[in-house]
Amino acid sequence: MVQVGNVPFSKAEKHGNEMVAYALAIARIKRP
Repeated sequence: MVQVGNVPFSKAEKHGNEMVAYALAIARIKRP
């Protein structure tokens, strides 16, 4: 499991573009 803020999720449940989109969303939050 990966813990990001209050949203834990399994890497296996995220694939390709979903993972990229999630990472980009987190990057935007961290870099206002």
